[in-house]
Amino acid sequence: MHSFKELLTTKISKKKPLVLVGLGNMGKSMLRGWLKNGVDSQAIRIVTPHPEMEYMDFSGIPSSHFMTDPKNMDDNASAIVLAVKPQNMDIVAPQYIKFAHNKSIFLSIAAGKSLSYFENIYGTDVPIIRCMPNTPGAIGHGISGMIANEVANMEHQNLCTSLMSGLGDVLWFDKEKEDQMNIVTGISGSGPAFIYHYLECIYQTGLKNGLEPDTAMQLANKTVIGSIMLLSKKIEESGGVDNANNLWSTQLREQVTSPNGTTFAGLQKLMNPDSGLQPLMDETIRLAIERSRELNSAPQNKSNE
Repeated sequence: MHSFKELLTTKISKKKPLVLVGLGNMGKSMLRGWLKNGVDSQAIRIVTPHPEMEYMDFSGIPSSHFMTDPKNMDDNASAIVLAVKPQNMDIVAPQYIKFAHNKSIFLSIAAGKSLSYFENIYGTDVPIIRCMPNTPGAIGHGISGMIANEVANMEHQNLCTSLMSGLGDVLWFDKEKEDQMNIVTGISGSGPAFIYHYLECIYQTGLKNGLEPDTAMQLANKTVIGSIMLLSKKIEESGGVDNANNLWSTQLREQVTSPNGTTFAGLQKLMNPDSGLQPLMDETIRLAIERSRELNSAPQNKSNE
């Protein structure tokens, strides 16, 4: 069985290149991961609105491999990775219909865009995989939810796992449960922003209580970072993140909480079942999930050619 790194180097070549559409933060993170894992820089094509600026960040890739559209590109790609914002997908996705004729794999990381959305553009006989990564993937500590259509076989799925593994862990979901991808979007896709805002709130509370900005920021940052590092250490020591019985967050919280102490007093508010953090987080993630579903509108540019 091939390792992820071997799959990338054997399935992607100059004759069967990898096409990356979009070079935002996530696109750049993926590209760096591919290069780090041994993908031939000569076997990568990149479509971006500003190729003359972007190629400077990736000097190992020929400048001629950066382009603004796929018009002059051969249609023999191994995979097309669609890394553009969902709001732009109606315009961008139809530009790659020619690759569907050679059964290239289409891998989308656009939030909310379903498998049927892309099948409506490329056809139902083309391997299509939907993925939802998150920004911690920029340092290799992300997690990506993935789902494949009926045509995408295990070989296709393994290649796409390899493409995303440089960003962190990969979770696959059953085709029959595609709506769970919207939940993935709300929890792990949007989740980092919710965590960062929690840190912002701690910082602002420090300011409101008289701390100097530098002191408030240091306390907020180190408290959150240190707590996550401690949680990570405990999880790894007791079986890893995929162990459903790992409730170290609960145990660590209880270790900090003395009866009738300061932490206990604060948690009385934070854990209030009606007005505390849980109902607020329920509603926050519900709105993100709802928005993910809304983004899955039918494409404006349909074609079965």
